[in-house]
Amino acid sequence: MAQSRRSIPQATALAEILEWGEVNELKSRRDDAVHASWWNWDGEGVMRSRFFRKQDGANIVCTLEDLEEDARLLFAYAEKLDLLLKADWPQARLPRRT
Repeated sequence: MAQSRRSIPQATALAEILEWGEVNELKSRRDDAVHASWWNWDGEGVMRSRFFRKQDGANIVCTLEDLEEDARLLFAYAEKLDLLLKADWPQARLPRRT
C-alpha cells in the first residue's frame, strides 16, 4: 500500500478504516449474520449455525444483543467508508475507462 499512500489522498484514512474493520472482525460478523441458519429457542435464546467451506459446522449461540452489536458495527463501518469516499463512490464501484 506504500505506492497507493503517495498517489491517493485518502489512502491513509482508508487503511485506518480497513484496520478498524479487521480489529472488530467485521468480515466474520457479516458472514455469520448472512450465511447462518437462525432459530429462536424458548429459554435458550437465539442460535445460529454455520457450515464453513472445507470445515465442520459450528453452532454459534448468540443473543439478540449480540446481533444488535454486529449490526451496529457493520453500519458504523459502512458510514466510515461512506464519509471517506463521498463523491468518489462511483469511481470506487466501477472500473475506470482507459
